Amino acid sequence: MHLGEWHIWVIKLNKFAKVEKHLESIPEVEEFLYPTVTKEFKSRSGNVIKRRVPMYSGYIFIKYVEDPVTYYKINEFPFITTYVGLCSGSDLEKVRQVKEVEYLNTVNKNVSVDDRVAINSGPFKGFEWDVTATSSNSITVMLYVFGRPTPVNLNQDDADIILRTS
Repeated sequence: MHLGEWHIWVIKLNKFAKVEKHLESIPEVEEFLYPTVTKEFKSRSGNVIKRRVPMYSGYIFIKYVEDPVTYYKINEFPFITTYVGLCSGSDLEKVRQVKEVEYLNTVNKNVSVDDRVAINSGPFKGFEWDVTATSSNSITVMLYVFGRPTPVNLNQDDADIILRTS
């Protein structure tokens, strides 16, 4: 039997349970990984709740021997939308080594200059930056586009603190 390679696919949000069932039904799929982390949220009643959320929103890693039949079996499922490409074994090991990403103070945030934040919504979702300025409920991070620094203003609710400097 040939050992498969790891491939990255995109799945529709909140459909992992159905995708998991589908992948388990394909004998050619050796294994798959959908890494998650724990994140705190504030409920409408004011309680803090913890919930598992995808580490890489919408991305799943699937190990299989690449052939047209297996590709078709995976791709035919409506909640698996896009083939991204191969994932090297070393990159996958880095993903597996991340046991837990701690999102600090996500409920009552007071973001400070030099804190590291992960963007949780909008076109820059998933990116991490250092905060360069704050004012009332907004923060500024410096994005480098084509090698040039560009300040990006965000609402504090659009970023999770992942490393506090103070």
